[in-house]
Amino acid sequence: MNFPTDSPLIFGFPIATLWGARIRVSPFYFALLLLMVGKFGGAVGVLAFLILSVSTLLHEYGHVFAARLTGGDADDVILWPLGGLALCRRAPTFQSEFFTAAAGPLVNLALSILTFSWVYSTTDLWTALHPLRIPQIELEQGILHVLLMLTFTLNWKLFLLNLLPLIPLDGSSMLLAAARRRWEPIVARTSVLIASAAAHVLMAAVALSIDSSLGVALLFLTYALLPVTIVEWVRLQAASLIGFEIEDTENYERYGDDDEENSQRTPAPGLLERWKLERDRKRAEKEEQERIQAEAQLDALLEKVHLRGIDSLTESEKRFLKQASARYRGQSRPS
Repeated sequence: MNFPTDSPLIFGFPIATLWGARIRVSPFYFALLLLMVGKFGGAVGVLAFLILSVSTLLHEYGHVFAARLTGGDADDVILWPLGGLALCRRAPTFQSEFFTAAAGPLVNLALSILTFSWVYSTTDLWTALHPLRIPQIELEQGILHVLLMLTFTLNWKLFLLNLLPLIPLDGSSMLLAAARRRWEPIVARTSVLIASAAAHVLMAAVALSIDSSLGVALLFLTYALLPVTIVEWVRLQAASLIGFEIEDTENYERYGDDDEENSQRTPAPGLLERWKLERDRKRAEKEEQERIQAEAQLDALLEKVHLRGIDSLTESEKRFLKQASARYRGQSRPS
């Protein structure tokens, strides 16, 4: 998720550093605890809040690791009232832009898949799968049932929610990365803004049609994120009017504005590229060692022929000498 860095909502107190990224918690984040307790009741609400917090952290660390594996970097994760934020600096490549955004929802999908077998055996399957319904969960059903049902329900809904092209959700970042491959930056960003505006209208309509706490939460989310789309639209129009080139430099997803050299920086190699480079290096070292050993053996055989004649060589030595002679003739042949 992308969000303005100067928003007071994302101010947070550092609580830990995990895998090289600092974790901060906004004081407003605990409003989610009140929401969960209001929806599920005391004990189940607290469990729902804890599961949501862990799932959100795993979601954000999905962004962190994806950024690092595709040549970018990440050093900060924030828990705030609308979920989580990963301060990622993506490399200027489609792979980094798209997969850094996609990694978070994929983590939620993986957690849903891991707990699906339990939910499948219950009568609440279709309610849990419904994007706008939450199963009735009570502690009397057993702690294991509560934990697995909450994990599936919350992660499945987080996965679906983040696929929406609603700025600043992950779906808008994935759409922008795909659009930039096909269109100019200004056209790509305009298309994402239109999609985000349409998503706002759709979500507001759906929220107003739901007579439940979930509808209220959905409506709050819609209006809380609306200013982000408006600000992005104003920025786009202002840049177009004054003739600035439109660059996609989101605060949390690309290299920051505080380093002028970042825009010209060659992206760091990702995990696959680093593995290929290391493989090629080891292969080159092995070939060099084999060449040195072959030359030493060849010198020894030539010295033996000089002193004792060609008949002193064994059959294997003669084959080696013949192969070496053919190899050197091939290397010296003009291309």
